[in-house]
Amino acid sequence: MTAKSLIDSVKKKKILILPEDKLDEILKIKNIKVLKEDNTYVCNYIRILELNKHILVQETTLNHEIAIRMFKNKKDAEEFVQERLETYEKMWDGCGCKVDYYH
Repeated sequence: MTAKSLIDSVKKKKILILPEDKLDEILKIKNIKVLKEDNTYVCNYIRILELNKHILVQETTLNHEIAIRMFKNKKDAEEFVQERLETYEKMWDGCGCKVDYYH
């Protein structure tokens, strides 16, 4: 996978869903930078990535898929990640919360 193909694919879809085994390939793309990485303790890590001035969030779904979204800026991505982390925290407390990775 190249930087261009990843960016083009994410732009075409609201949420790009890939098999989990593509994660290493994505993280090795030239020019990709991990700006922030948090362990969710439920579904692996959630990451804010920068690729050629595009801000992306990568997370792993409960179905062992990789979900990638594009954000307008780093602030919006950070807010999304914080919301996810708060949901995962509630899940640990047994709230019955669920994450909709496909919306």
